[in-house]
Amino acid sequence: QITKDDLSKIKFIYKKYNKKFEILISPFVLLLGKKPKNVIKPDGLKVVSYYLPAQELFKEKELENKVRNFELETIPSSTFSEVEKLLGQKEFNPDNINNYSTSQIHLINWVKGVVEFHRIIRKYSLSVYDYEILNDNEINFCIEMDTIDLLYYKLLRYAAKYCSKYEKKAKIMMSEMNIENIDN
Repeated sequence: QITKDDLSKIKFIYKKYNKKFEILISPFVLLLGKKPKNVIKPDGLKVVSYYLPAQELFKEKELENKVRNFELETIPSSTFSEVEKLLGQKEFNPDNINNYSTSQIHLINWVKGVVEFHRIIRKYSLSVYDYEILNDNEINFCIEMDTIDLLYYKLLRYAAKYCSKYEKKAKIMMSEMNIENIDN
């Protein structure tokens, strides 16, 4: 779990650019809906930057709530594929993780947990590796099934919000009913 204190420490770590730490924030940036930016370095080389979108993300007042109330069903499969590619890099290897701060380790573990949960809940969501081994019909089937799963999860989330909104009123109404006299 990533805490408010972890987020504060991570914000502090990322106040100044650090190439070594940029890769660590990249999956987090993608999962929270930010896109990497193309940046032209002084030597004219064009590079992809996750640091700039991370800075935008850390300025958001609702970041802690966004993390705490992360909605798995709002994330496209393509984003998870990108995150999985990033997690495959050596910086996320358990041997290298020990060299980072506790807050950074919590961040990495949160991202890995989200990806694992995604794999369990969204069983038809394809990883980058699935595209290499499945044929077109299997890929299309999985995409359609994942779409159906997403609609199902959105419906469940809506129902949960609706039910909690009217739960107190329903309990009052039920307490006023004479349920014992109703024939089954």
